[in-house]
Amino acid sequence: MEPRARAARLKGQLNFPEDLKQLLHAFGAPSPPGSPPDQVPEPYPETLRVLDEILTDFIIEICHTAVAVASYSGRQKLKVDDFRFVMRKDPIKLGRMQQMYMTGKDISKDRKAFDAIGMGGAGAAGGKVAVGALVVFAEMGGEEGTGRGKGRGRGRKRKVVDQPDGAGDGDGAGEEGTAGKRARSDAG
Repeated sequence: MEPRARAARLKGQLNFPEDLKQLLHAFGAPSPPGSPPDQVPEPYPETLRVLDEILTDFIIEICHTAVAVASYSGRQKLKVDDFRFVMRKDPIKLGRMQQMYMTGKDISKDRKAFDAIGMGGAGAAGGKVAVGALVVFAEMGGEEGTGRGKGRGRGRKRKVVDQPDGAGDGDGAGEEGTAGKRARSDAG
């Protein structure tokens, strides 16, 4: 497969300069002559440019291949599985990708579980807080929750029709709903 041409807006611009500098320093790249020995050595600019080009081209090719896999499957959106399929022949890169994916899932799960109100964080200082969190917070303060905010949707609630004692021995929901409908049809 021939390499794709880089987009014009990416020419001459480094996408990952700091990351590549740290990577080269970690692997012991020599510094240019005349640089002070007591500072962190700066890698050769040409080395940075070439490595950045290689890395950018690699990412672009992986993304294009993943798009081709998704379109072959009949989808227009990319999934993580498309990238897994593209990386399937390189176990090191595949393992690192899966590790990063699981780490991201763990971080998002931990963020959801974090109780900002109990810690005195942004939720207590006027940030957005879920209704469920407020109910839990109120119950901790000694008040009973209202039960609002539970369930799906915000649709109209059924009216509760008062029935005489013993009239609604069934489950109640169906009879109350039909009683309300009968009353409307009789009136109208």
